[in-house]
This record gives sequence, structure tokens and C-alpha cells, in this order.
Amino acid sequence: MARRRGALSGPARRSNGGESMSAPAFSYAVPVGDISDQGRSYRIEADAVQRTALAQDLGIPAVESLAADLTLRPVRGSAFNVRGTLRARVVQTCVVSLEPVTQEVVEPVDVLLVQEESENRHQKEVFVDALEADGPEVYRNGRIDLGVIVAEHLALGLDPYPRAPQTDFGGHVEDEPGPEESPFAALGALKPPRN
Repeated sequence: MARRRGALSGPARRSNGGESMSAPAFSYAVPVGDISDQGRSYRIEADAVQRTALAQDLGIPAVESLAADLTLRPVRGSAFNVRGTLRARVVQTCVVSLEPVTQEVVEPVDVLLVQEESENRHQKEVFVDALEADGPEVYRNGRIDLGVIVAEHLALGLDPYPRAPQTDFGGHVEDEPGPEESPFAALGALKPPRN
């Protein structure tokens, strides 16, 4: 299933551990040299300042909490895989009433990362699954920014059409036209009577 990308509008979408015009809203950079062959687990959590910046980047009123449990493992050569789950509590705006809607977001994270091509010219090839919806992400300067990855997946996990509970239309069905209201009823009047 293809995932939508580009939901972040600010600096959190600009870079993964490399040179960006400004710092990402949520950053947790890990030097790849710190990752053993067996991998390493991380629990990362956004503080109040980071949550405020993320909410601004996402165009929502608030990110009340954001934490992720991730495992970072080497795959082959200079490639790495990040897997885990993020959990967040966000406030979005109802698309009908414009009231605030608080929602829980639980989003799986599964990302293949490869070293930026200019740094990886002399490395061995990395196997990439052709059936994978998205290609691999790129890391730069020997650092993988788990915070940026989590911010991107939070954007993917947001409800695109949040609704407040009281705006539910509760099974309301528009009145269906009766037989006399049929668009062909007028044609019946033009038909000559049968004898």
C-alpha cells in the first residue's frame, strides 16, 4: 500500500541527520558507529518545545505526547533498518465544526536507510525490495536521525479528516425520491393511453 509523503511543512521534513537550512522540530541523531552488529534499541520522547514545533510543522493545534520504541539494525554494507512503534496524543481540528478533536495515534515504523550516494560510492550494493512501496531513505554524515523518522511517521498517522463526536450524522439518509418523483414520470404523461 502506498503511503502519502510530504505531510510535514516545516524543517522536520527537510533532512535526515544532515545539512538542513534549520534544525528539525524533533531530532534524535544516532551515529552509525554506535550501532553494533546485533542492533540497538531506543526509546525516544519529544519534550514540550519539540511537541510545539511539531504541531506547527504539522499544521495542527497541539501534539500533547509523542514517544517511540525503535530498534535500529545494520542490514548490509552501510544500510540500516529502523523498526518499531510510535504513540502520540494529538489535537486536530474537526473538518465539520472546526472544534478541537483529541486523538490517539499508534503508527508502525519500518524504514530502510542507506548512506547518501556521494558518501557510498565505494560500498557494496544494498538489496532493496522492489515490492516495497517506498524506496529507501537516505542518511548523511554518518548519523541517522530517529526523531525526523518519527516525525514523518506521525504525519502519516494523522487522520486526514478528523471529526468531533457530536458532528456524526448518525446514519442520516437523504430522502429518496418516490416513484412519482422519478425523472421518467414526466415521460409517462406523454405516453398515449392504452385502449
